[in-house]
Amino acid sequence: MGRNITLYIRIMVVIFCFVFIPWNLFSQGVTFSSSNLPIIIIDTHGGEIVDEPKIMATMKIINNGEGERNHVTDPANEYDGYIGIEYHGESSLSWPKKSYGIETRDSSGENNNVSLFGMPKENDWVLYGPIVDKTLLRNVLLYDLAAGFGVYAPRTQFVEMTLNGDYMGVYVFTEKIKKDKGRVDLSKPTEENITGGYLLEMINNRSLKEDETHFKLEEAGKEIVVKYPKKGKTSEEELQYISGWFNGLDHALNSDPLQEGEDGYGYYIDIPSFIDQMLLSEAFNQLDAFCQSTYFFKDQNEKLHLGPGWDYNRSMGNAKYYNSWRTDVWLLKEKYESNPDGWYRINWPARLMSDPSFMEKYGRRWAELRQGMFSLSYLSEKIDHYADLLKEARERNFQRWDVLGKDYNNKYVFDTYQEEIDYMKDWLLQKFTWLDEQFGRIRNYALSVNVTASGAEEGRPPENAVDGDPDTHWSNQTYPQWIEVDLGNVKEIDKTAVFPYKERAYHYIIETKKDVGDDYTLLVDRSDNHYPRLQFVDTFPRTEARFVRLTVTGADNYDGNWCSIDEFKVFGDVVLSAPLISAGSDRVFLEQNFPNPFRSATTIKYSLLQSGHVSLKIYSVNGTEVADLVEENKPAGNYEIKFNADKLHEGVYFYKIEVNGYSKIKRMIKIK
Repeated sequence: MGRNITLYIRIMVVIFCFVFIPWNLFSQGVTFSSSNLPIIIIDTHGGEIVDEPKIMATMKIINNGEGERNHVTDPANEYDGYIGIEYHGESSLSWPKKSYGIETRDSSGENNNVSLFGMPKENDWVLYGPIVDKTLLRNVLLYDLAAGFGVYAPRTQFVEMTLNGDYMGVYVFTEKIKKDKGRVDLSKPTEENITGGYLLEMINNRSLKEDETHFKLEEAGKEIVVKYPKKGKTSEEELQYISGWFNGLDHALNSDPLQEGEDGYGYYIDIPSFIDQMLLSEAFNQLDAFCQSTYFFKDQNEKLHLGPGWDYNRSMGNAKYYNSWRTDVWLLKEKYESNPDGWYRINWPARLMSDPSFMEKYGRRWAELRQGMFSLSYLSEKIDHYADLLKEARERNFQRWDVLGKDYNNKYVFDTYQEEIDYMKDWLLQKFTWLDEQFGRIRNYALSVNVTASGAEEGRPPENAVDGDPDTHWSNQTYPQWIEVDLGNVKEIDKTAVFPYKERAYHYIIETKKDVGDDYTLLVDRSDNHYPRLQFVDTFPRTEARFVRLTVTGADNYDGNWCSIDEFKVFGDVVLSAPLISAGSDRVFLEQNFPNPFRSATTIKYSLLQSGHVSLKIYSVNGTEVADLVEENKPAGNYEIKFNADKLHEGVYFYKIEVNGYSKIKRMIKIK
């Protein structure tokens, strides 16, 4: 009788699970046995993960090496031991796919510093679960670019993960930002010298925890959390010093007139670090920059540095609020004033950008970066590399998490992964073209020229579309409608931009000809366009043209029959407001070696945008060559080489790459 009751209960439980529990709470039939990515297996042994404190669990990492396949049945070879685990993040806590804070521990629960995936030994890590970023790669790409500045940025590793036997999809194993020799390497404040080091985070005031050491900016109103020295170990003198430094900067940036030198903001900040990190946030529209999750550090007797960068999942048009999706605005000048409780971007970047001296340096650095790691060809190759690496794993991920085509406060929602990638690349083209125009790197030939059109609505003449003012527009009723600019004489053009009225998804073509009597040549074909944008930028090989015609044949996302264009731009040869670093610099990009510092081996990556003869060598500090790594012709592409340094003594070394007469040098450090 008892066994019958038990069987009945089991049957009822099974029926309840099938009928009443949504299927999307399960793994949705994902078959997971092996991967080209490392595999992480976590087991909480019945414990429930919460948002603080961490609970004990075990973690296995299977990583058979580059090019080798990893199976869930393989023995753990990267890590096999205890961890503490908790939920990580704030807004992400409401998403179905969670991120996790990880602490490697020994059996007694104490911190266990280990090297994972070649990263320096530590015990604090993050397992970031991309969900609102449906490309899965925004954080990895931007951290990688930040490391190219030659400063610390969180290192990452794509993995696939299971939790308590449940397949969880693609994750990014990431270093947590903290003070450490292998991360943000800072001195410790002493009674004799309290000028550094400090690691700090600007936060959304609503995220402030009562037990955190913090202070408030008197004029900006933002809270700054002292991450190092650790909570409870910051003396009153240290807190007064660093809060005084921040408030001194806050006052200097809000003074009139604004001054750069030792009597102004230049006394407080390391300007190059602010320029680099601000350009990274501006170029890629990092939603949280100078709002929350914004880090600063200050070492002894040094100025305040901006960085390391953190949290780029809402970058590159991946949100629909605070203008973060737009490609025609200075994002860092946008201030969030709708919330009185600290959810806004402070005015520091806007004030810096109002200073002509700062903007001259800002534009010069932009010109340098555009010839290197901010070149669109380099970025496209990086994106394709990551997308190809994820080709297999992402299929399982989206089977587990059905987010493609779903709105997670995304400005545009796409049904396929490839559309997400295409949108990201297109967004970069739009934003970078706009920034190039602002920095004077390209010229709009359509300004102040003759313009004709198929017709015009009264009060909205064709000239409205080429006047440089997007608040005016040309329009006419019914399709097709065309507008044509006469550049006056034959010019070389390589880019056009179309600004449709109210984000209409116009179908259009662009044609050119060199003389009045010539036939038109098709240059751009967006006749099958189906999604709206504020602007559409199209690039093409340099083309000689005098007449450039835009013809609109229809529209999606709009039921009317009016053709209305806010702006039509035709871009030509480069006009530099600041000199480039040197001729030929766009041919090669040399990355910082990883790991760095390193013990026995490190990896050096470089990219060629053109083919050429490559020479890559290692030198000691006195200029003696100690290793010859590459000496051969290479086609354009991405390369990496592993350097075994077992025979070298600890110390500082330099690695130098030469391509067709152009060279770059970076520093590396070997430790015991």
